[in-house]
Amino acid sequence: MARNQKIERGKPQRVEGQAASQERVSEQVISQEYHQGPIPPASEMARYEEIQPGFADRVFALTERSLEAEIEDRKEVRAITANASVANADAVRRGQNYALITSAAGLASSLVALMLGSPMVAGILGGTTLTVIVASFLGVKTPRRTQRDSGS
Repeated sequence: MARNQKIERGKPQRVEGQAASQERVSEQVISQEYHQGPIPPASEMARYEEIQPGFADRVFALTERSLEAEIEDRKEVRAITANASVANADAVRRGQNYALITSAAGLASSLVALMLGSPMVAGILGGTTLTVIVASFLGVKTPRRTQRDSGS
């Protein structure tokens, strides 16, 4: 081909040294398809059905079973979450009951110590008990030790 020859897009070009009847046409087509989901596009499904009759029915059945399994998994997760919430509420309620009993016992011990003539012991027991009760109502939290803090 001559260097100064203008090449027009889509038109056959004659290459030097080839016979007049032989012309080379070069064209490149790039195509890309994208699909997401459990069921192939209809065009592909039709081709699969031509190759293997009944393929489409099997794909739909498989997809339905997969979706049913996913729905069941979600139901189980919801049930487990609900049970955990109920168990957590029960544990909190139980802890509050134990705290009430312990506080009442501390105050009763303080009164007994005061009646027995030990005002210092009564003050320590009563003061400590009241401090713990007030701190629990105010929401004062002590830092929890982690495994990293304890060195194990």
